[in-house]
Amino acid sequence: MEQEQETDARVRVLEERLQRLEAEHARQSARQEELFACSQAVLAERTVEGLLQRIVDAARDLTGARVGTSGHGYREGSFVVGASSRADDAPPCPEGDVFCVERGGVYLDLIQHRATLRVTDEEMRAHPAWWGLPEGHTMLRGLLGAQLVGGDGQANGLIMVSDKEGDGEFTD
Repeated sequence: MEQEQETDARVRVLEERLQRLEAEHARQSARQEELFACSQAVLAERTVEGLLQRIVDAARDLTGARVGTSGHGYREGSFVVGASSRADDAPPCPEGDVFCVERGGVYLDLIQHRATLRVTDEEMRAHPAWWGLPEGHTMLRGLLGAQLVGGDGQANGLIMVSDKEGDGEFTD
């Protein structure tokens, strides 16, 4: 009887472990499928604007962010925001497609000094280059970003997401 109970307990432990492994495998498979679909969409684009839009949409979806932006290049001293993406419940950003590089703050730090950036909301607001947001701008909570690098090896753009759904922070 005691041996039977021990065996049953071991079977339950193994079944629970198997369920956890199956759930993790399902999550990883779903993520791989999502990445593959994103890759196909990106490769199908024929314009820079379309490419930036596909990438920022995919970045937002994959990270669980509520807002995202991507941009490439400069016009009259300002960085051109090529595409933006936001969840249905996220308020829109103010009108206009550029922001002043001189006040680029944390974004400019990413373009000039880092290949990637991940900061919590607290770290973002404590960053030496943080100057706040323009009036009417969507509130941001934390940032996750990466440089876009041109054929010459120089950073000339960015992809960034913010405001992780569920009040969470971005992880490595």
